[in-house]
Amino acid sequence: LFSWGSGSFGKLGHGEPVDESTPRAVASIKHAVVVQVSCGYAHSAALCDTYEVLLWGSGWKGKLGTADDVNRLVPTPVPSLKRKHLQLIVCGSFHTIALSEGGDIFTWGIGERGQLGHGDLENRKTPTPVLELQGFEIGSVAAGEAHSLACTRQGDRTWGWGAGHYGQLGVGRLEPRLSPTPIEELEGRNVRSVACGANHSGAVTGASAASG
Repeated sequence: LFSWGSGSFGKLGHGEPVDESTPRAVASIKHAVVVQVSCGYAHSAALCDTYEVLLWGSGWKGKLGTADDVNRLVPTPVPSLKRKHLQLIVCGSFHTIALSEGGDIFTWGIGERGQLGHGDLENRKTPTPVLELQGFEIGSVAAGEAHSLACTRQGDRTWGWGAGHYGQLGVGRLEPRLSPTPIEELEGRNVRSVACGANHSGAVTGASAASG
């Protein structure tokens, strides 16, 4: 794993909060096989082939999932996630989403705009299952500045939640949604993946058509 750029809060994982202008190997996990990495505003996350989940950088309001607010300067395991058999982890600006191979999703970090999807505005310092989506096999998730998206593995259902002031949820109104809310325009459109920018969103269908 290599990282570079702003090193504030330790988000590069090199053990010190310094910037790097060229890619630098993250030495503390040089023997790990990292299969996926994601970067937020001030934190980072990686998934290993052993299903171990590592987070580092700013721990403000619990977004590292380590049950505290402490910054981590090197990749730090989140033990509660190892047995969840994750297939994907994504960092929003100030929150984090994990997707298991079984299609369950977990969120944590700042929830003050409803972006965690738990029906409230509370922050979470440890990974918490999104109960509203239990029973659905989720295939893709995405996290923006203060909103989140998910779609089923079959592509027939897509949801948005969190801040909606720019219309980024796709639900036709601008109010925040505290729980996953169906995006009616995408129902039955065979959505294969979803993506979030800071305040906008996109989806790819089976026909490779994008909408956002």
